[in-house]
Amino acid sequence: MTLLKCETVLPCVVALLVSVAYFLTFLAGVMSGFADKLGRQAKASASEGLVWVKDGDLDRFYRARHPYIRNVRYGGQRRTEAFAHGKEAGKNIVLKKPIRGGATDRGRLLSS
Repeated sequence: MTLLKCETVLPCVVALLVSVAYFLTFLAGVMSGFADKLGRQAKASASEGLVWVKDGDLDRFYRARHPYIRNVRYGGQRRTEAFAHGKEAGKNIVLKKPIRGGATDRGRLLSS
């Protein structure tokens, strides 16, 4: 996507809306690709005899933290090139385990 020089406001607004729509479609593809990857890993783990046990308090914590979240399902959206690129990017996401241990003072923090 390239940046456009706009002479009037309307073409700029249209270009901005198109770029936002592209980004949101790409982001939906990333989430879909990552969900597919997690699903494949869950199936592989189940075939090896590993079972994922959900934390019993996770739902309660999530609802307390985000009380207005609602799950809504739509018929879907058009699967555009942006969605396909996002889905490929989502399949390549690798989450690493967090580093253990506390932060060290390297002398760069602001004093309080």
